[in-house]
Amino acid sequence: MYEQECPWEEDNSCLGCECTNRGTMNCMDCDLEGLFCQSCFIHVYKWLPFHRPLEWHDGQFQRRSLADLGYQLFRRRMFPASMSRPRTAFTFRLLKLFHMLNHVARTTQWDFVGTLHRLTDNVNPKGTPNIYKTFKEVQRQWRVVRAWKCAGVMEPSLPREEGSLVLGCVSCPLPGINLDEDWEKHKHTYVTIILNDRLC
Repeated sequence: MYEQECPWEEDNSCLGCECTNRGTMNCMDCDLEGLFCQSCFIHVYKWLPFHRPLEWHDGQFQRRSLADLGYQLFRRRMFPASMSRPRTAFTFRLLKLFHMLNHVARTTQWDFVGTLHRLTDNVNPKGTPNIYKTFKEVQRQWRVVRAWKCAGVMEPSLPREEGSLVLGCVSCPLPGINLDEDWEKHKHTYVTIILNDRLC
């Protein structure tokens, strides 16, 4: 048991296949028989973002954050719930699923989060952490970021023209886009119709 609390040797080599660095990293959630160096640890654990790393420092293992080691949530397709000190993140896949269900099936955020609670623990769904408020805020941010992406905005802090995030209506006649060059000769055939459902 003592051997699990400290490295076996003072000069521990990294568990990485071709790495010659000294191993200093371990994981609280895995049963490793040795240590990784920081770069190999990030390489191995890049698909395990919820594992808790430990670093051998000053004669003891100390808790480390994957963010401290250079791990980026956005690169792993996770949207953080907070931009300053995120403790919760939602996968892009989950946000895309809700976005589609909201448009097609009119699923509300409340119903979607309730479904997640029941998928996590159907016997006691109220025993799971309440993420409704957090999910609501992240979903709003997700829609804005998606609108930026669709509009080709690379730097949101730069000034934009008014209406630059709005997608044009493909059924409305737009000169230079979906009208012939001589459309003014036949103006009466091209009419914009505005209905009560306000699709245009």
